[in-house]
Amino acid sequence: MKPKIGFVVPGGVDVAFVCTGASPVLQQAVEAVRKQGRVMLVAGGGRAEVIPELWTWKEVEVRGFFSYLDEFSQALELFRE
Repeated sequence: MKPKIGFVVPGGVDVAFVCTGASPVLQQAVEAVRKQGRVMLVAGGGRAEVIPELWTWKEVEVRGFFSYLDEFSQALELFRE
């Protein structure tokens, strides 16, 4: 059984952030974004099953980035400023 996304936005969202290593979430994020939407991979570490055709049909941009735990206090300070 395929997991369901807990919300639906007509036409899809502009950007979806994947902040977990849970394997179904990457594909759910791709399904949730609009055509030419963006998926940002903030966390990961596990294996994920994906449907590449859906990515190309929707022209989804998937980007990953890496951060360190010790940068959170600096980021909060920048927000305060």
